Amino acid sequence: MSTKSKISRQDAKNPPVMVSMQHHNKYNLYANPQDKNPEQKEKIYFDRMVDLFMLAVVHGFKLGIRKPLKNSKDIFKWSNFDEPDRLIIQGIALLDNNKEGIDNPDILNSKSEILQIVQEYANAGFDDLMVNLEASTDFERNFMYLLTDELEEKDNK
Repeated sequence: MSTKSKISRQDAKNPPVMVSMQHHNKYNLYANPQDKNPEQKEKIYFDRMVDLFMLAVVHGFKLGIRKPLKNSKDIFKWSNFDEPDRLIIQGIALLDNNKEGIDNPDILNSKSEILQIVQEYANAGFDDLMVNLEASTDFERNFMYLLTDELEEKDNK
């Protein structure tokens, strides 16, 4: 068996999660403690890259916007999703299919289809998050405002 075949099968079991090249550096800035020197550790707002990705996915889904990836780079593998993450992204994939008028529960068996959907929501969600979170130099305050706005909006419904 060739190395390429082994890689393809491995990726099918544990495919890479991709983000836009333009977002890759910001993901590393805000959520990659392994790459940080001690002076940069204060800028880490997410313990896991997955957590920032999940925030972007949910935010994009809430906005109802998918943005296809053009130039992309992998940031982690499928195996980095824990069970709650997988349930959320599978639910989003099912809801997205339903929204498109597709009744396909088999999508839950296709990591590549699930990833295509959530990566596009993450791509759009990350764009909007960065606009809101980097509106001023106080990222933490902007993040807290974003969370409280979400909670207030939920309470008002």
